[in-house]
Amino acid sequence: MSNVSLAPTAGGTVGAATERSHTCGVCVLPDPTTELHGVITGLHDVVGHGAFQRRVLMFGVLSTLVLLCHAFSYWLIARPVDHWCRSPDGLLEPSGAWNNAAIPLLADGSLSQCTVYDTPSQKLKTQEEVPCKSWHYNTTSPQDSIVSEWDLVCDRSWMLTFSSAVYMSGAIACVPVSGVAADRWGRKPVINAWVVALLVAGFGCVAASSYSLFVTSRLVVSAGTSSIAVITLILLFEVTREDRQVLFVLIYASSGPLLLPVVYHLIEVYRLNWRMTQMILMLPTSLLVTCVYLVEESPAWLLANWKTRAAQQVVLLAAAVNGVPAQSAAEAFRHIRERFEGTDLGRDTTFVASPNALFRKLRWATLPVELCWFTTFFGFYGINFRGAGASPVVPTASGYQLFVALQAPLVAATYWSIRRAGLRVTLCVLLCLTSAVCAIQSLLKPTPAEGDVIGVVLRVLIILVLCPVYLHTAQVFPAEVRCMGFCVSYAIGQFGALGGSLLASSNEMTFDTFLGVTSFAAFCGILSITDSRPLADAPKALRPFTPSEGISAFQHHGAEEANKAWEAVEACRKTSVVSFAAVDVKSDPTRPSLAATPRRRSVSK
Repeated sequence: MSNVSLAPTAGGTVGAATERSHTCGVCVLPDPTTELHGVITGLHDVVGHGAFQRRVLMFGVLSTLVLLCHAFSYWLIARPVDHWCRSPDGLLEPSGAWNNAAIPLLADGSLSQCTVYDTPSQKLKTQEEVPCKSWHYNTTSPQDSIVSEWDLVCDRSWMLTFSSAVYMSGAIACVPVSGVAADRWGRKPVINAWVVALLVAGFGCVAASSYSLFVTSRLVVSAGTSSIAVITLILLFEVTREDRQVLFVLIYASSGPLLLPVVYHLIEVYRLNWRMTQMILMLPTSLLVTCVYLVEESPAWLLANWKTRAAQQVVLLAAAVNGVPAQSAAEAFRHIRERFEGTDLGRDTTFVASPNALFRKLRWATLPVELCWFTTFFGFYGINFRGAGASPVVPTASGYQLFVALQAPLVAATYWSIRRAGLRVTLCVLLCLTSAVCAIQSLLKPTPAEGDVIGVVLRVLIILVLCPVYLHTAQVFPAEVRCMGFCVSYAIGQFGALGGSLLASSNEMTFDTFLGVTSFAAFCGILSITDSRPLADAPKALRPFTPSEGISAFQHHGAEEANKAWEAVEACRKTSVVSFAAVDVKSDPTRPSLAATPRRRSVSK
């Protein structure tokens, strides 16, 4: 890849930015920032590997299970209930006589569930049918299901679909905001805040006395469970050594779908009403309060945001939990801090990066991954809402055994493939297999038994795709904007989940075809990039300045001219070339030179 020199601008001469090829097809930053990334990743060697990382993994698996329990809870709390029109109040006729006289018979001989004769009489040959105003349910209690609780049947059945759409919209709207907050204030404070909100909203669902209150509470539950699960995944990625990241992310991605059928089966055995079911689902949710003990702030985020004292406290705590001697950890962190100060880019040579420039830098690396997010969530939620094969509620013994028998060796194969062949090859193979299975199901029209087997295979493949997608997304974004980028990707995936759940329940053939097409499109997109490694962490231009430091890097003197020059060069190029420009200090007489600026002794001050 050739070098790109930006022309001088009105604000001064813009230094040449040398582009170097990156394994993701995205150019890394110059040497100081690459060295900064090495400093941050060196924290893993200081804290070691052990109980500290396993705590975060345990919390991550729990958060994923809670997310799935609430996401598919309509299988338990919105069971379909047999119903027919209720007889008028004060009617003395027995219910059987009323049904025979007033309720029309359908072609299959069953009673109509949504209409009643206007003037019930067995003597009239032609009678006018009118919609029901109220219903009688074949259940021991109206609280057996939210369907019977709030009459979500017939012309009101759309309210059930609407509540499900609102639930997914909560994640779409709130998770990106949570990502921005986690990048600004830290991972742990956002997780703690959402745990409190989730507990309040979850118990609010149990006590909801109206449909509107129930839907509102569910929206907050969706936002809370999704935000906690996503930010915990980022935290797991940042505290785990590179040689263990693949294994831990695989466990994170595959454990929830494996445990969900067991939890739902245990609940379904007792056939509880929907309020008691929701209360039981709050039991694992309440365990999330363990985040106060299990989860600490990400030392990589603290160091990337120049909070070295707080990073030192977390590093020493993690080292103690992992059994690393405190003196050795303190000495190692002191060397890291000295090296960190040595890589200080200095605000006199601050790299200029507007939000638009950052988007242009990352868009070609992230667009194929965003398509993978959409495809994966489209397939995962669509298959589970369709209930093919081993349904998440009451899996058949043979279906669940097949699910476990397939997932265990394929997870091991995926781990081996990622370690040996890389993320790109593994992701391409999994997407290609998913597209092929969808084509088989769409073209061959298998029998119901064969369709159940294919459904189980497809579910396992979709789950396996999650791991390389998670890893690639976490590696593309720098530490200081990693949560924002990951959460935006998750929101895009939720659009796919919404479409998949609606399409799978209405037209299975179209769902299979669309899933196959999007899987193949994602496969082609991944082929356009090379294998991925972590990008260098963001320069100081992307970190928040304190008020005493003056204007931010986005408003830095000369930044606008530099970005305009960068965009002008970008427009002239045929291929996707991205780079960051450095402001030449000599061209700006208002700023002191680097030589005249004394080196700060402590970046934590």
